[in-house]
Amino acid sequence: MGRTLAMAGYAVFMVDHQGHGLSDGERMFAHHIDHLAEDSLEFVQHVLRLPGSLTTLKHPVDDDLDAHADVDWKTLPRFVLGHSIGGVLALRLMELSRKQGIEWNGVVLSSAAIYCFKPAKYKLGERALSLFGRVFPSFAMPVLDFYDVSHEREVLRRKLRDPIGMNASSIELHWALGLFLCASP
Repeated sequence: MGRTLAMAGYAVFMVDHQGHGLSDGERMFAHHIDHLAEDSLEFVQHVLRLPGSLTTLKHPVDDDLDAHADVDWKTLPRFVLGHSIGGVLALRLMELSRKQGIEWNGVVLSSAAIYCFKPAKYKLGERALSLFGRVFPSFAMPVLDFYDVSHEREVLRRKLRDPIGMNASSIELHWALGLFLCASP
């Protein structure tokens, strides 16, 4: 997605969350969703300190995209795009950005990992999950079965061959996501 947008002339900056993709950290583990959101905010602040034109960068990520390096991207409208857990983080980033005086023109969410439940209905399960998460914070929970996500063979093949794809995530990460946006009366 980022490469496609960049080839169309957009200035695109991407970040891997800690423990995701090629980033450092225990795979698919986060003590709290805010740790990931704060990392994202720190990345945004770093990008905003870069010069408006990127022709000074010595090693572009992709030589094909170097043609757009002279664009004064600081004058362009600013959007944040988040997919899956990145969708949740994009919303939290909006909150944190506002507190820091960083403005965005919009946010795009793609299959954001947001779900709601009625807290009163699941009080016992909520307490048990919270306790389990504190005792075994990096306990790995399986993620969705890829076959439930897509029936297109090529999509499945790419996902299953992805060496940095996620195969499990910590119970703390699930817990953090579940508590982030729960709004059922």
